[in-house]
Amino acid sequence: MTQVRRMTSLLLLLVLGTGAPVVVAQEGSGDGPVVLVTGSNRGIGFEFVRQYAELGWNVIATARTPDRATDLQSLAGEYPNVRVERLDVTDVGQIQALARKYDGWSIDVLLNNAGVLGSASGQAMDGLDSDEFHRVMAVNAFGPLKVTQAFLDHVARSDQKKVVTITSGSGSLGLAAPGGGAYQAGFVYYRASKAAVNMAMLALHAHASERDVLVGLYTPPFTESDMAQEVRDALGRDMAAQPVDEVVRALVARIGELDTATSGVFMTYEGNPVPW
Repeated sequence: MTQVRRMTSLLLLLVLGTGAPVVVAQEGSGDGPVVLVTGSNRGIGFEFVRQYAELGWNVIATARTPDRATDLQSLAGEYPNVRVERLDVTDVGQIQALARKYDGWSIDVLLNNAGVLGSASGQAMDGLDSDEFHRVMAVNAFGPLKVTQAFLDHVARSDQKKVVTITSGSGSLGLAAPGGGAYQAGFVYYRASKAAVNMAMLALHAHASERDVLVGLYTPPFTESDMAQEVRDALGRDMAAQPVDEVVRALVARIGELDTATSGVFMTYEGNPVPW
């Protein structure tokens, strides 16, 4: 046994020394389906991790700075089926490295949740900031598309084969049209980024359906979170929000129901269609 351990240690040193990527064996993850959640350090993403962990799923929870995600680290300590990984969804190198690390894994649900609201002043019509535009677009539109590209093989080899993106009704052109609803003022970059990711996921649906991969696109209601407080602060209004646990519970149910009939359909968290 001692000799085997020495040989294992030597092999690990050789692998690390050559710069070869470390690959995690799925056999050690236990039974049950696998979900990968981006932006899981707080809010809706954190609640997704908690609820899927309670349901017995193997959860790969990603965050841009996991060392500072103390609640997420505590949750991972409570649930052995939760793995915390570093991932900035705008960093192509990090995305590709994480995909290689889990090479060979079957990921049943890829959950693109990471998103930013952006500063209110930086995207106001009288103060458009180009750097803020690129940041919001990179996180909200490019990130989900690039992460999906990197993990599409992982999803395609799984049993459930689902790619899910959490979007927003504020990206709906139908709701933003005159008489269409309340999404008409402020946060223009955020709204544009959600319209962009909606179109990107619609294009992905056409591409991924060839591999029997389902694409879910869901908008939650105004949900109690740090982002909700950012909206309140920016608008100077005390707006009521839905409890995050109830919203995520409904979203988990919608994801479970996702099939060929609802794949590629823009829907609310309650399962109602949203105009594009």
